Amino acid sequence: MVQKIQNKGTISDNVLSHMGSMLLGLSPTYLQQLSANQILQLLPTLTMNVDSMSPAQRLAVLQRLWAGGNMTARLQDLGSLLQSLPLIQLRRQISDVLSDLPRAAIASWNMQQAQLLFREGSRRRAIQEDANSLGNLVAGADCNSLSGFLSDNVTQTLKQLYGIKVPLAPCLIQCVVDQLTSLTLTVELLNNLDPQIGAEIPPSKVSILGPSSCRSLLESLKSQPQFVTALPQQRQLLLLDALSSCLGLAGTSSLQEIFVALGVLTPFLKNSTFLSVFHGILAQAVESVTNYCFLPKTQMLLTSVLQEPQEFGPPNLWMPTVLERLDRLVPLFPAQSLQILNTSALSTAWVLTIFSEDYRWRKSPLGVVCTNNESPQQRAESTSRQCSLFQQSLLAPSPARGAVLGPECQTLQGLAPSALGAKVLLGMPIVEFMDCLEVIGGDPDIPLKDLKILFAKLLKIVGPVSNFTPLLIARLGRLATQISYQQLQKLPLGNMQVMEALGKEKEWSSKQLQALTRGFLQSSNLSVNGLDTLQLMALGYAVCGLQSTDLQKLQPFEFCSAVLHLGSLSLSCTEEQLYILTQLCAKPDMFGPVSGWTEDIFREMGTVAAGLQDIELSSLVQEQIWGLSSLAVSRLEPKKFAVCFSPAQLRFFSWSQASAVTEQQAKLLDKGQLKALSIVLTGQEDGTLTYRAGLSSEAPLPFYTLILCCVVLSLLQGQ
Repeated sequence: MVQKIQNKGTISDNVLSHMGSMLLGLSPTYLQQLSANQILQLLPTLTMNVDSMSPAQRLAVLQRLWAGGNMTARLQDLGSLLQSLPLIQLRRQISDVLSDLPRAAIASWNMQQAQLLFREGSRRRAIQEDANSLGNLVAGADCNSLSGFLSDNVTQTLKQLYGIKVPLAPCLIQCVVDQLTSLTLTVELLNNLDPQIGAEIPPSKVSILGPSSCRSLLESLKSQPQFVTALPQQRQLLLLDALSSCLGLAGTSSLQEIFVALGVLTPFLKNSTFLSVFHGILAQAVESVTNYCFLPKTQMLLTSVLQEPQEFGPPNLWMPTVLERLDRLVPLFPAQSLQILNTSALSTAWVLTIFSEDYRWRKSPLGVVCTNNESPQQRAESTSRQCSLFQQSLLAPSPARGAVLGPECQTLQGLAPSALGAKVLLGMPIVEFMDCLEVIGGDPDIPLKDLKILFAKLLKIVGPVSNFTPLLIARLGRLATQISYQQLQKLPLGNMQVMEALGKEKEWSSKQLQALTRGFLQSSNLSVNGLDTLQLMALGYAVCGLQSTDLQKLQPFEFCSAVLHLGSLSLSCTEEQLYILTQLCAKPDMFGPVSGWTEDIFREMGTVAAGLQDIELSSLVQEQIWGLSSLAVSRLEPKKFAVCFSPAQLRFFSWSQASAVTEQQAKLLDKGQLKALSIVLTGQEDGTLTYRAGLSSEAPLPFYTLILCCVVLSLLQGQ
């Protein structure tokens, strides 16, 4: 319907005002043609649905509004939409923004925008030495300024940091933590502390907290457990160790007391303590742990305990009441356990219900971080277990099954289609299958082999790719990656929404990427140097399909405006391609020479910064290193990474950057470099597992094990 409205040309104000969420169907090009007044009328609806807007749609709206003038008066109305404004464009509007600091202070900036505004505001003396007047801009403060604010009024500054709408940079969190280590951590201070900062307090400091302060910190961390969940495993273990010590739980005979006190944080205990705490308790309290984050290590321990005779016994003896109590823990059991489940106790309807609950949980703040901690192999194993459970439910006697083989689309919309397996999805009625293309194509966990089968079904229904309409292509998601190089050339790639839909998928071959960019340029009758910001954003991952000689022809301002989006993608560009892209933004009238780039610029560049030359990377100072994204770190060629970063530079890494170092990169590092990374990951100056307080430490994850083993081997070889 939206397509028909667009095809008619101009849309009246009356029609626009009644479109509601259908506005999200308008192309970026069409939104750019609306007047600033029309956009203002639509702003409440757009900001309410900003998460459903594409990056190009968000920027089209912002550019239209900024072009209309007097935007500083409307900054607060933009909400999180403002975070899509490119840094290069904000730089050109910065005088207007800083001229009305009270409004700028309450706007929802992103991290690098806040850093730019704070730095420029301080340089122009527009910002006073008063944290209260800064509002959200305090998130852009440098460490020296923030230290001054904390010295003036630590409680008030911490309270302000807790309430701002801008994420805190890792370096700023570390700055606060460094300041706190010299203070007495009172209950009042900890009650005003953001849990994100609380999770970073050194375990040695936590272990000596008084009981009241310790309980205050613990309750804060439990209220938002995603921050502890995000920590490297060794840091989790040391933190739990310290909390148990300051609570007086170390060596306690009451394991139930530990279970109750630590609550949602209990999965991060060391193996032996985890087993001790959970033994004999789960039979009475299993319902209280169903929404906890159990990483692969603790999943195995948990499911092992649950199958012991004193808990729930072997799965073949479980009755419906047991399954209902275990709830979304059931898919965590290993395949061999799921295969012996008592099928007479299984209901397909119940299985679909817990899949739906798990789907919702994975979208919660804790669920998102927990899922992100899983490796691709672990995600695949999780999907396989869900499929196994669902297949077991289909073996149940008919009265208990409660569902048919081919589910309705409505059923799929509340869960991950991959959990049901390709066979079930292929059994869907044609109408239901076609209605659910977005849901199926949007599932990141459907295996490649299943994507091929599902795409074959689509071809049987619709016919050859040449029959695909723009609307259909825009709904395909990952299914589109099964379109061959030859077939891609038959698509209407000149359609902005089609290109945008294809450009957000990353599983293309280099040949497919070239077909996409060539087709887009030819269908749009464009040359490379004619590509504007919105078109580059629409290309997305396909920007890597442009040849190096073509990338040099891009307009620097247009690319630097698109890099906020493109740099957030795990681009498959070659090192040469990425280098050319960095040089576009290093021009004097853009961000200038790399040597002068500040932290905010590196944040804006994202993955593209992986294209910097060896000499540029080896010359980076602390502030610049802070701005490197984890994606950029992981994209650096292993030999280049080893050559460019000295041990001193690696010490400047945050633990999230250090966690992004790949095994291939780590294998080429010398003992000094490995030692530096180990210190960052563990949070301990000796970089080893030496800190013990109460519940002790535990073996780290495979990658951390690799680093520590490499350190030992390097030391032995050096003797």
